[in-house]
Amino acid sequence: MRTIEGFVFGKTRQGFNRYLKNYRSYFDITRNNYKYSYDLRNDSLDEVISIQKYALLNKHFESLLTKTELAVVNYISYNARDKKLPDNKEKYISSAYEKWLMIFFYNENALFGEINPILLGRGMEYIRLKAHVSKTQLASMIGVDRTTVIALEKGKRLPSLEYIYKFSKIFNFPIDYLIETTLK
Repeated sequence: MRTIEGFVFGKTRQGFNRYLKNYRSYFDITRNNYKYSYDLRNDSLDEVISIQKYALLNKHFESLLTKTELAVVNYISYNARDKKLPDNKEKYISSAYEKWLMIFFYNENALFGEINPILLGRGMEYIRLKAHVSKTQLASMIGVDRTTVIALEKGKRLPSLEYIYKFSKIFNFPIDYLIETTLK
């Protein structure tokens, strides 16, 4: 059984159905609109990063699905009753379930064995927002332009060693903790 931030699902078909009906849409929203996926007052960095990891696992799971499997999964997840399902829908559900098991339970560490720019960027954004520092202010403090801060926080590129060092000094935050959090 896997638990995360109030989400509970097991390696069973029942757990898969719970994921599809209750959690998948949340992970989609988290991935697409990550600024609203955490509460600066209550969530810790660990919570923010773990939810982002699940959003990335969800994205990876979806990328493995065939068009028909995705249609069946969407039908279950989003109650898309306007779509007609194939007669052999159970075959597609079973195939999607096997892919879900592979991503969420057997192979998740393969996705997070290296520094993930998206998770690192979102962690850095979380620290910046928690300190009530704007992107423009941070850019000025570090000596880069605002577009660099935006690119780093969106995970479009990894920060340089100099950037990481300055960031950790500005926010008095152990950057090794941030990096370790994105890897575990």
